[in-house]
Amino acid sequence: MGFALDLASIEGLDKDEALRRLGYIDTGRRTDRIGRDVAWAATSKGRVVLIARYGWLEPARLADLSGGASLVAGRFETHVGDSNAWGYRDGDCVWSVLYPAEGSGLTVEGAPPPEFAVIRDRLLAERRAEANDGDEPDEDLFD
Repeated sequence: MGFALDLASIEGLDKDEALRRLGYIDTGRRTDRIGRDVAWAATSKGRVVLIARYGWLEPARLADLSGGASLVAGRFETHVGDSNAWGYRDGDCVWSVLYPAEGSGLTVEGAPPPEFAVIRDRLLAERRAEANDGDEPDEDLFD
């Protein structure tokens, strides 16, 4: 069993405004159906975190959510090893990191947070160390 989810962490909106922009209201019901319902949480630093089914937080929704705010969003599908991340500010995508399960490999646009390069470089070094037999390293970075 695996997971297929979309996630967003929003700074600059309260929970009610974030849900309103998505066409939802807080029902007060707890859910254990992560990925079927839209679930939310608030961090101690005031960010609103949303979890939704895979593919639901499309670019137009992310742009709407980030109007007057900023957000970091991600999508992953563990069955096939597909993952993507985006940074939006004031309705615009300012960076993206795309890693399709099949295709051209890692694509980076804009300037993702500095932690991205640290994580990428660590994973590449691990893959190279695993391939110490002279073969080309496995460049699969889904981790």
